Amino acid sequence: MVISARAVLPNLHITGSVTVDGAFTPTDATATNAKFATNAEVQRGKLAQLQLAEYVIAPTRWRVWNNLNALLSTAATDDLGITSTTFGTNSPAITAGDIMGVTSTRYARALIDLPMEYDAGETVLIRIYAGMLTTIADLTCNVDVEIYESDKDGTNDNVELIATAPQSINFLMFQAYDFVVTSTDLTPGAILDTRITVDSQDDNSTTAVTPTLGAVSLLCDIRG
Repeated sequence: MVISARAVLPNLHITGSVTVDGAFTPTDATATNAKFATNAEVQRGKLAQLQLAEYVIAPTRWRVWNNLNALLSTAATDDLGITSTTFGTNSPAITAGDIMGVTSTRYARALIDLPMEYDAGETVLIRIYAGMLTTIADLTCNVDVEIYESDKDGTNDNVELIATAPQSINFLMFQAYDFVVTSTDLTPGAILDTRITVDSQDDNSTTAVTPTLGAVSLLCDIRG
């Protein structure tokens, strides 16, 4: 079928391919009709949602929880540490250190910002890949996450956003552990003041017991 240059055909449906000899200019080239528009600005909200896009939080971003001027070093007292590894052999990870024969609660803290492509109010979670190196604790070892949203004025509203209870990581096989964030009021660019905790009890081991967080990620629904 040949359509003349001046033809007006409302509600035209074409099955198959279309070849245009010459320029094609839609009458309405706004973002709402951008499927065929050339150089039209497409609003982010009109893009398809990608669920649970993963943003890895590098171990080097975590800091001493009650002294944010200090990066993680060796795990001790109430602080988680970072492993010092041989390049090309092992990757850095967050560690509670060897907790053989002791009870300990150790923390690390980071400020995590929601990406600008985050779909406001949609799903957000923290995923921790964790397990035990060498030996499991003979009693317990749990990981937990706490989050408060910054008000961007040096304060927060004192509402803890994590809806998930602490989870056991007392296994030699590393696994992913998800912590759901209450996201009803979250928007792109929100700053999440985040603290992770490794709480462990061991009183009978004869070999090293080392809780390790191999990776921590932010996952959220995005558009764009």
